[in-house]
Parts: sequence; C-alpha cells; structure tokens
Amino acid sequence: MTRIPRTPALIVALVAGLGLVPTTSFAAADLQITAMSVQGQAKVGTCNTVSMTVRNFGDTFTGNATLDIALITYPSGTPNLNRVTKNLFISPMQPGAQTSFTISDVEFKVAGTATIQGLVDSTQETPESNENNNSRLATANVSGNCYTPPPTTPPPTNQGCDIEATFLQPSGSSVPGGTSYTYQVRFTNQGTASCDAFKVKLMRYNNTYCGGYGSQVGGSRNWQAVPSVGRNQSHTASFPQAKTPKKGKACLSLGYSPNNYSDANNANHRPKKVVTYQ
Repeated sequence: MTRIPRTPALIVALVAGLGLVPTTSFAAADLQITAMSVQGQAKVGTCNTVSMTVRNFGDTFTGNATLDIALITYPSGTPNLNRVTKNLFISPMQPGAQTSFTISDVEFKVAGTATIQGLVDSTQETPESNENNNSRLATANVSGNCYTPPPTTPPPTNQGCDIEATFLQPSGSSVPGGTSYTYQVRFTNQGTASCDAFKVKLMRYNNTYCGGYGSQVGGSRNWQAVPSVGRNQSHTASFPQAKTPKKGKACLSLGYSPNNYSDANNANHRPKKVVTYQ
C-alpha cells in the first residue's frame, strides 16, 4: 500500500473538502457616540453647548492619532440648508474606554426644530470593525437668540418742555435786613409739552457771582416740590427764612433735584439774582 505524505497543503485541502475552512478574525476598534444633547435652551447664534459621550466598543487601541469629531447642525428635514459644521479632536482611546466632553460655540442658524448630527472619526482614519455606527442624531427646539440687544436709550425727558424761573420776591434788588423774609420763585412752562416734576432749593452766596461756598436758605431740608407743570401753566415755590443778614450783598440761585434736570432750554430755569440786604 502506497502511503500519502501529509504535507500542510494536503491537510488544508482535506479540511476544505470536509467544509471546515478556518476563518481569520482581526482585532479592531469600534467607536460609537452613546449620548449627545444640547445643554439648556438651544438658541439662534453661537452661544450653544453640546454634551457628547464617545466609547470604544472594540477590542483594540484606536492608535496614537487624535480622533476627530464632527458636529453638524441644520434645520430638520433640510440638511443642506443653513448647515453648520464644527470640528474638534479627542485623545486616542483604549478598548472599552469612554470619554464625555462638551463642545462650545455651537451655532444654530434659524429658530425651530433643528437636527444635531455627531460623527466620530469622520475622516475614517481609524480602522474599525464597523464603520457604519459612527453617527448619532438628535433634535433640539431652537428659540430665542444668543445676541443680547443693546440697552434701549430712554427718550429724553421733558421733550418740548421749557421751564422759565422768575424771582417774584424780591421783585427788586433789595431785601430787608435782620428780619424774617419769604423768597418766592415762579416756574412757568413756556414749551409745547408738560414738564416733569422736580424739587428745588434756594442757595445764597456771599458774593455777586454765585460761586464758591453757599448756604441753603431755610436750612438743608428746605426743598420745595414743584409738580408737573403743563403747557402755559405756572407754579410758585416759597422759601421762608427766619432772619435775613443785616447788611451786605449776596447772590441767589436755584438748585434742582434731580441735579441734571434738563429741558428744551436750560438757560432760563437757573436764574441768578444779586441782592443787597439793608
């Protein structure tokens, strides 16, 4: 009987003939996005942040190259309209490893329902056992916007108002000295619109130019309230003083609260009056 030598090739042929062809499996990484969502309310603009988790479900290291992540946003149903792509990179991953991170400055172009698409290893540089599970989709309701409008400048007050202040007492340039006295000032609105209410005080300076140190007539609490003055209307404020100086000259002027009280003509509601006490 002739003996047939059992060479490796022959053994393989015999196994193949029995339908027992061995298969070879290759170890590979398998990257998947397991979670993805917008933090808080999604808004139009670039102030959005997306949280994402990536895991390597494979049985080998992904390699030393960093892994790229593509995050794409667009209105739902229109992937090629108002499409925005943002890329970043994460560290290589060992088998079974998982990493969570946030992507800031994510942009949504328009309000409404939007689609968020995450894609790990978008350039397919990392060999994987399954290249078809790298993408994940989510939706977000986009409302409001990231851009804080500049504060609106309130319209100037007293538009059309024109307060004219006139000394009624003293009517001339002399005041009785060393006695009680009541100063009076009339406020007339010569403008085309009502004037805001204000408070006013009367100041006395021991000079003829109303500068430097002055004292408030009637004391520091002697403010007089002037209500809103309508067009062509007037209001008179009185400032009593228990005892006037016996003699000398002084300059009288008005102070307002608010201090920057302003109207259409600021030249006529702060008159100065030089008087002589005698």
